[in-house]
Amino acid sequence: FNKEDYSQMEEFDLNALGFTDVPSSYSMRKYAPIPKMQVGQSCVGFAMGYSAMSIHYNIELGLTKPFEKTYFAFDPYFLYSLISSKYNVDCDEQTKPNDALEVLENYGCKRMWTIPFLNCSSKVSNAAFPRAKPFRINDSFVISADVMKNKSQLISALKDLISHKIVPVACIATSPSMAPSDVKNGAVGLNGLWRLSQYDKFEGAHAITIVGYSDYKYGGAFEIMNSWGSNYGDNGFMWIKYDDFIRVALGIFILDSFK
Repeated sequence: FNKEDYSQMEEFDLNALGFTDVPSSYSMRKYAPIPKMQVGQSCVGFAMGYSAMSIHYNIELGLTKPFEKTYFAFDPYFLYSLISSKYNVDCDEQTKPNDALEVLENYGCKRMWTIPFLNCSSKVSNAAFPRAKPFRINDSFVISADVMKNKSQLISALKDLISHKIVPVACIATSPSMAPSDVKNGAVGLNGLWRLSQYDKFEGAHAITIVGYSDYKYGGAFEIMNSWGSNYGDNGFMWIKYDDFIRVALGIFILDSFK
């Protein structure tokens, strides 16, 4: 995550959503493809492409059946490979969300199960671009740094976006406790709750997709789609309490609809 890059991106106008009543809970999980395990440091490709893009597309077409949602999912490695080629990095190097958004605006993203099939070390061939072009996004935005610092404003903004079926992608700080509970120092069990403590030491950053929220679950929490496989947490999803999310949130990215 790069603060300077983030500050230069266009801020989302939260007033554009209007002032309708926000429900106490809402989830887009039924539109999400089955969570998969990322290879290397490809979390940005998964959060932006496989998760957020796929959910947006499935909402537009009303796709909720597991086979359909997964078959039509967008390819995280199309994004990762193009960003990697820009910096000449390999699977173990992190990439930035703003670079993925630039790819989505200029080239779009192909579906995962259309040729050519890709992995994190692939070089994207010319054959992939025509399959990606129909799925370019109009624009992208961020939630302002001022709102990110204000707990009540950030929670309200995210609930407003989600209840309008807009899928925010978040860059969050990570700690060892984000690992599954059967791993050393991991705290995420089968209920999916990432229970942070005052002793958590944050190291590095991770891209995830926010698919829902509930004012009642765990005293108020966001529902997160991760990219650590369907055996992680709650079938690949986790929950972060509102108060804990404020501690770990670095930036929120918003994809505009398809062109």
